[in-house]
Amino acid sequence: MKIGPWFAKARSNKRAGALPPEHDALVAPLFDGDWTDDSTPPVSLV
Repeated sequence: MKIGPWFAKARSNKRAGALPPEHDALVAPLFDGDWTDDSTPPVSLV
């Protein structure tokens, strides 16, 4: 599975309350704020 479709599925599962907490914990540090918000950009990895 490619990363884009995985993020889309994970975001849908998070919004539905069906995403395992360990998956949320892996993705959350990559974003400032709520990573399920469509307007939240990823943080700079530089």
